Amino acid sequence: MQTILVIGQIGVGKSLFMSLLKERACSIFIADCEIEKLWRFQSPCYTELKELFFEADFYFKDGNFNKKKISHSIFKDLKRKKSLEKILHPRVRQSFQEFVKKEKQKKTPYVFYEAPLISFNLFKEFDKSILIITDKKIQKERLLKRGLSVSEIKECLENQISNREVKRQVDFTVDNRKDIFYLKQQIQQILKKLNKK
Repeated sequence: MQTILVIGQIGVGKSLFMSLLKERACSIFIADCEIEKLWRFQSPCYTELKELFFEADFYFKDGNFNKKKISHSIFKDLKRKKSLEKILHPRVRQSFQEFVKKEKQKKTPYVFYEAPLISFNLFKEFDKSILIITDKKIQKERLLKRGLSVSEIKECLENQISNREVKRQVDFTVDNRKDIFYLKQQIQQILKKLNKK
């Protein structure tokens, strides 16, 4: 079984790409969904997260974490950002390993793992990698529709690795600047190549 990393900056269309893979009955794992579970009350790392983000500003009135404020803060506080990664990343990795184990038992040919474009460290853990790209204009329009401000978009993009740095390292680059049919064609080509292995 092959494990395939799917990466790309925020707003490039990773979620659409993964949903199209799912439509083709491909096995997918989305890191952000696992991270979302870890922020919930009674998660295995809830106490650690509360200790790291103890200030009242980081909570809503109902006691839930205000993840938007937390995101802004960690961009400016690298020490806290590293501490957060030490809490979340090992647990996401463990969840993925358990997921892979189950898929191996089903004799699944490949598993796609979606993650944000924030680190080169992930590459060595996967058999293949896919980078998703789009135009900056399209990317910014999508993020504005999500409710992000211009300054928030700038902050997000400045804290992600540039496509130029990554292109040399990935096995496949998917161009998401056109319509969904073109995206589906690229998925078909990638699956054909994977099936030849």
